[in-house]
Amino acid sequence: MKNSGRNCSGFGFVKIPVAPRKPRTRRWTVLSDRGIPVETQEGLLVMIGDIIDRVKWVDHAGLIERLPAGLIARKNAIYRRHGIGVFPGGVPFEVAYLQRKAGRFLERLPELGFSGVEISADCIPPIPGIRRTRLIKRARALGLEVFTEIGYKVVGERYGRASMRVKEAVDGIRRDLDAGASKVTVESNELNQYLRKKNFRAPAAIVEATGIEHLLFEIGSGGKLNVDLAVWLLEQFGPDINVENIEADSIIHFEAMRRGLSRAGNFAFFAGA
Repeated sequence: MKNSGRNCSGFGFVKIPVAPRKPRTRRWTVLSDRGIPVETQEGLLVMIGDIIDRVKWVDHAGLIERLPAGLIARKNAIYRRHGIGVFPGGVPFEVAYLQRKAGRFLERLPELGFSGVEISADCIPPIPGIRRTRLIKRARALGLEVFTEIGYKVVGERYGRASMRVKEAVDGIRRDLDAGASKVTVESNELNQYLRKKNFRAPAAIVEATGIEHLLFEIGSGGKLNVDLAVWLLEQFGPDINVENIEADSIIHFEAMRRGLSRAGNFAFFAGA
C-alpha cells in the first residue's frame, strides 16, 4: 500500500492549507498549561505537538506555592524534550516584582527548566521604562527568551484605566523589542474593548507599525476560547497570527479555524476551494 509510512498522513493526497514547519516566527500557538498532569503530557504532545510552539504555565498559585520544584522541572523537561519552549505566565513575575524579588525570580527560572519568561505589568502599576528594559536585558543575559505584554487586564472608569492608545502601544512594543523581547502580547481585554467598540483601525495600525510576527494575541480568558475574538482576528489578519491563552481542549478547534475547516469560521475553506 502506498504512503503507508509512519510519518505519512492518513489522507495526504487530499489538499488543505498547511502550516509552515517549526521553528517559525508566525502562526505560533502557545498552549496554556493549567494543571496538565505529567502522565497526560506525552500523549497530548503526540497528538498536537506539531501545532504547539510554546507552553505557558497559567497555574499561578501552583507555580508559586503548591507544586514541588521537582515536579515543575519534570514537566518542563518533557516539553523541552519535544522541542517546545516553556515559560510562566506574567502573574508570578508581577507578584515577585511587587515584593522586590524580580531578580531572584529570573535567576530561579533556568533552575526549574524554564526557557523563557513573561515580563508584564497588567495587574500592577507600570514598570518605568528604564527598569523594564533592564529586566528584559537581565533575563536575556540568563539565557531566557523574553515575552512582554501591553495593555491591562481591567480597564474602564472604575479602575482609572483607559484602553491603550495606538501610539502608546506601538512605542511600548518597539521599546521592548529593541531591549531584546522575542514577542509582545496584546492583552485580551484590550482586544475585546476594540471588538466591542468596533474599533478595527487601532489593532490594524498597531500591526502595521510593528509587524505581525512580533505580536502575540490573547484569544482566551479564564480558561475559555473567545471564539468571536478569534474569528475577528483571523478575518482581519489571516491564519498566520500568533496566539496564546488557548487551552489543550481548544487547540484542535482553533487549528481548524486557521485552515477554514470550522463552523465558527463558516467553513471558509470551501468558499475558495
